[in-house]
Amino acid sequence: MNSTYIVGAALGILAIALFVWRSRVTRGHKGRGWLTSAAVFVWFIWIAYCGFLIGYNAGNQGFSVLSLLHISR
Repeated sequence: MNSTYIVGAALGILAIALFVWRSRVTRGHKGRGWLTSAAVFVWFIWIAYCGFLIGYNAGNQGFSVLSLLHISR
């Protein structure tokens, strides 16, 4: 297993853990806003990283994601 998949899995687990932790903090409690921001930020990083891996692996197999989206010339 490639280390990039391990990083992706770790980011996914971290995002889920932050959302679970946030759901256990009562509304109005100090720090809930920080938890929400951190959870959303890690979630977006995870989505971007998964998109990077999809494009990287497709490029290694000969597919051009840009040509599939009709972006390239």
